[in-house]
Amino acid sequence: MDKVLFSKIPGYSDLKGKLLDSHNSGRIGHALLFLGEEGSANLALAIAFAQFISCENKGQNDSCGTCRSCVKFEKNVHPDVHFYYPTATSKSVPKKALSHLYASQWRTFLNENLFVSLSNWLLYMESEQKEAIIPTDESLQIIKDLSLKSFESPFRFAIIWLPEKLNVQASNRLLKIIEEPPKNVFFFLVSENDEAILPTILSRTQILRIGKMTSTDLSKWLKDTNPGLSESDLTFALKYAEGNPLNASLALNKDSEQIGVTEDFIAWARLCYELGKKLPDLIKWSETMAGQKRNDQKDFLVYGMEFLRAGMLRISDTSELNHLYPEEEQHVSKFSALLNTKNVPLLIDEINSAIYNLERNANAKILFLNLSVKFGKLINPKNVNL
Repeated sequence: MDKVLFSKIPGYSDLKGKLLDSHNSGRIGHALLFLGEEGSANLALAIAFAQFISCENKGQNDSCGTCRSCVKFEKNVHPDVHFYYPTATSKSVPKKALSHLYASQWRTFLNENLFVSLSNWLLYMESEQKEAIIPTDESLQIIKDLSLKSFESPFRFAIIWLPEKLNVQASNRLLKIIEEPPKNVFFFLVSENDEAILPTILSRTQILRIGKMTSTDLSKWLKDTNPGLSESDLTFALKYAEGNPLNASLALNKDSEQIGVTEDFIAWARLCYELGKKLPDLIKWSETMAGQKRNDQKDFLVYGMEFLRAGMLRISDTSELNHLYPEEEQHVSKFSALLNTKNVPLLIDEINSAIYNLERNANAKILFLNLSVKFGKLINPKNVNL
């Protein structure tokens, strides 16, 4: 991250003002929960506020960006700022994956991304595991780290990214220290899903909701960070993003990857349509999906729901609400011939159910095969009696 100052994060003037007021009045909550969807400014705002609190020459509304503390924040090496985040084993960390063992990858991740996602972080870890978590041993490390005296700043910070990934044992171990932290220690929890956080943890935090960016703020940021951006690309990115800065960046920089996901979904749907002839192929496909990372499996299912939503809007004559790449639009146009107001809700329910069971460690091969059969019967009436 290039100097995570408040001024570098577009928009959110009301929330920034609320944070500044809490500092100026000496009433900063000891445990703040920065709640926003994936790709939002939640992590950036948490880091910017920690930097402001620690700044040795702060202004009225922002950190100076040049003092010793700010320089270390910029490099993500401040000794009194501890980051904790989901991890998984990899070739470089074959067992007991904890945050500090991925410190180098984490610094690179933050340096290169202002707005983040778990799937992107997994790429930086180079992990083959299907899911990343914050294990019980991490909670012990947090308690140990915060028992030490500060090195430079009067304040210390425990920034926990995605606390919903804490397992129950880890959450329970942290209850006491979050409720009664050592002097001048702040917990900044950065979450995408407060419903998945242990209620006893959630009740000990002050929730700060990070909403979507306005089109004006997002437009300014895109222009500032993409010199020479054409008006047509800007218009598409704003429409596609729906107020999410990470989605806006993806719209500009990863269209080929998105097209690949679309083609994968269409290829699967075609197999489902010919369920009677293609069942052996669907079995092989299910085996392949079962071998993928858990986040990749979920991303495929989530994309499927988005695709079906686009199809529903098309058959409802409201396709102007769709935010699609041209290639996606072509696929949706053709696929919508198989959709109607009765089967789309059922298709979405089946995918939602698959996501729910996937998150609860269902057998992935059986789950994807079962979904394929149900999907095939719903988009092709000839498959109903199979």
